Amino acid sequence: MPGFVGGNTLLRELDDDTIDDLVAFRRQNDASVIFLRSLSGAFGDVAQDDSAFPARDATWFAMAGAFDVPGLLDDAARARALADWAGIEARGAGVYGNFTTSTEPDWAERMYPPAAMARLAAVKREWDPRNVFSRNHNVRPA
Repeated sequence: MPGFVGGNTLLRELDDDTIDDLVAFRRQNDASVIFLRSLSGAFGDVAQDDSAFPARDATWFAMAGAFDVPGLLDDAARARALADWAGIEARGAGVYGNFTTSTEPDWAERMYPPAAMARLAAVKREWDPRNVFSRNHNVRPA
């Protein structure tokens, strides 16, 4: 199965520079995808502290990735795609967990704002203090 080099981010604004960088990402990677979804309406009607979901004030979801098909991306191309994506993601206000491809420990911290992470860790302490359910975007018990 091919790998996916890229990621997703929740954007408060989709400005010209971000659009240009997304287009450049797609052009530089032959087997790649760009996905944009407008967020508004009910998504933004929920107060940030009423759920763990990040960036309720975001207006766009953006995802971009190069498919790491054997023989298509070498180490330099893979590193370039990761660096290009990191520049795009840095403009965002959070990542959406269901579109991540990693369960590395730092991902949960990238997915949830600090206040939400603290609430989730408190719930985990009460309901799963031994961290049995940990093969996911793990939130460690507080």
